[in-house]
Amino acid sequence: MCLLLLGVACFYGLNAFAQVRGPFPWQKNSSYYQSQQVPTNTQQRTYRTHSSSRSTTTPTYGVSSRTYSQPTTGSRTTRTYGASAPRSYTPTSRSSIGVSSKPFDWIDRFKDGYARIRKSGRWGLADQQKNVLIQPQYRDIQLISNDLVAVKADNWKWGFASVNGLMLTPPQFDNIGKAYGNWVEVRSRGKVGLVDKQSGTLLVPAKFSQILPANNGLYQVNENGKWGLLNNAGQVILTPQFQHIEGFVNGFAKVKDKGKWGLIDEKGRIVAYPQFDDVQALSNGLLRVRQTGKWGIAGDNGQTLVAARFDEIGGFQGELSKVRIDKLWGFVNRSGKVVIEPQFDEVQDFKEGLAPVMAMDQGGMLDNKTEFQGALKSGKGLFGKANSFKTLEQSTTKNRKSWGFVDGTGRIVISPQFFYVHPFNDSLAIVVQHETQLYGAIDHSGRQVIPTQYKLLKSFSEGFAAVFTEGKWGFLNTKGELAIKPQFFKVKPFENGYAQVMIKQKEGWFYINKQGNRVR
Repeated sequence: MCLLLLGVACFYGLNAFAQVRGPFPWQKNSSYYQSQQVPTNTQQRTYRTHSSSRSTTTPTYGVSSRTYSQPTTGSRTTRTYGASAPRSYTPTSRSSIGVSSKPFDWIDRFKDGYARIRKSGRWGLADQQKNVLIQPQYRDIQLISNDLVAVKADNWKWGFASVNGLMLTPPQFDNIGKAYGNWVEVRSRGKVGLVDKQSGTLLVPAKFSQILPANNGLYQVNENGKWGLLNNAGQVILTPQFQHIEGFVNGFAKVKDKGKWGLIDEKGRIVAYPQFDDVQALSNGLLRVRQTGKWGIAGDNGQTLVAARFDEIGGFQGELSKVRIDKLWGFVNRSGKVVIEPQFDEVQDFKEGLAPVMAMDQGGMLDNKTEFQGALKSGKGLFGKANSFKTLEQSTTKNRKSWGFVDGTGRIVISPQFFYVHPFNDSLAIVVQHETQLYGAIDHSGRQVIPTQYKLLKSFSEGFAAVFTEGKWGFLNTKGELAIKPQFFKVKPFENGYAQVMIKQKEGWFYINKQGNRVR
């Protein structure tokens, strides 16, 4: 009896306290609760509507009386005190959150036009227009996309429904994981599968240990410790069989098995079975392979073209590939035969029949061109392999390493004399002068077509070279004429008749044609 009396006293005490203090702070902050104030003789109190209509007359105290009614139509009238006149408002739809029969316990912040709502421990969904799309009925609900939500049912399993409440995938998963592109990761009994983000369709059954996004729209899957591939339709295109799969580069990905590396393509086909210490796909379809610490070249089927016997090897640009033995560079052909003996300090790939090479600058001291070429070709004297040209090296006034060009036989065509050079494009090669560090261009004979007078000059592409002058970028033609005046902050080479340019950083890139006019 004492406890009952104590409970009644607490109830009326809290009620009186709420009337004095007004709504609690969380009620004040919710737009779905109506404010309540302690009335005076000239104030009006507003009440929410209820599902049942009622009319009440209060006792008369002195000269003051008050009445109110709450019809089922959703309209409201106000209590009046003294001579205050009643006021009314236009009722809204019953689907609106603001006039629901009971207020919600919690409303999340809106995200992508939707908000979670909670009532009596159950979750639902509402849109930004305050329409209840999914009545609070689930143990949990998570917005996945603009069209899809994950819902947790009474069986403690997760399923998927549309934002309008239509069940798409029955609750069957233990958990919901990350979203990858158009897919959502689902987990069941410790395994992982994928559900389509738009339709909620189960694309990949939960049978893998791990799923990771790869580039090019592919996914790596792990089953029993081995890795394979899924395509973007959820189909297994490579049965899990490898210890490791790397990302795709130039359409190929490295795969590892038993400590050796091989290669696969984007269709899941095995290009080269794991047999190399390392393997790299080249842009021309060939493979750079390493075995026992040396590099060679293999075909796209893994068949050896150039035996792995070089300290470093490039990719074939044309018929020759650069190779390094110890510290010197030379060239081999596609059968692996050394065509130009390793003798240069640095080389670049062949383009338009010539390759840039770095050697000792002759400094204009050699009158016998044949003797100089022979020294380069034999790898003696000028490169420290023999002492026969030691006095010659000491006698040069410049005594520095410079860049020149050789042909496919190793014959010096343009003697080493430049601080740096670019390979030939459009029959012109960009060169940089030692003393001034300025840029110009030469033709195949070494004749200077564009004087070395520019701070920066990029390689020619489709008859134009980007040039930096007067603090801006413009374009030169192959005659060295300023075809498009300097006006850009950044530029890219011409490709398919257009070049990307930027005037200001904040304005972004746009395209120009070869007349310098903006086209898109």
